[in-house]
This record gives sequence, structure tokens and C-alpha cells, in this order.
Amino acid sequence: MKHNIIVDGSLIGSIRRMNYLAIPLEPGRHNLVIDCPSICSLPSIDISADFEADRTYYFLNDPDFAASGRFSQFSATLYQLDKSNAEIEMRGYLPGRREGE
Repeated sequence: MKHNIIVDGSLIGSIRRMNYLAIPLEPGRHNLVIDCPSICSLPSIDISADFEADRTYYFLNDPDFAASGRFSQFSATLYQLDKSNAEIEMRGYLPGRREGE
């Protein structure tokens, strides 16, 4: 299942499990949303943050599923990683799809 990546209200691309997406941004405050389509029960993740010039930011979207008897629960957490941990996490990941590709 794909997750849409939205920056400042514009759809930038999408990622699936074991995908990453590189997004160049101008310095300043930006709103980042990771949105699961309506058939997915995961809530959207929405953050607003200040991004500095000439710096790379890495985020990990970590969906989680828990089942107990007849009940199941989905959740997702967005983590910011430092470069060394991001490089380890991204080994074997494939590029996601940018809009227009």
C-alpha cells in the first residue's frame, strides 16, 4: 500500500514499504504530511518544522499493526534520524515515485 507524501499542500510523490523519497526544499518552515489512502486505516502524520539551508533531513515512517482476538489496531510514528542511522536504515530500500514520473 502506498503512502502519499505532501509538502506545503502539494502532492510530491509516494512511497511503499521499503521505499524512500528525496525531497529538495527551500530553507524555512514547511508542512510535511504522510497520508495513507482512504482504504488504509492508518492516520495521516502531519508535522510542521523549520528546515535549514544545506542540510539533509531523514525521516522514518514506522507503521505498526497489533492484533488481539477479533480486534486489530493500526498506528504509525514518524521518527527523525541522524545521517548514520538513516544510511543503515536505507540499505536495500528503493526510491519511491515522484509525481510526474
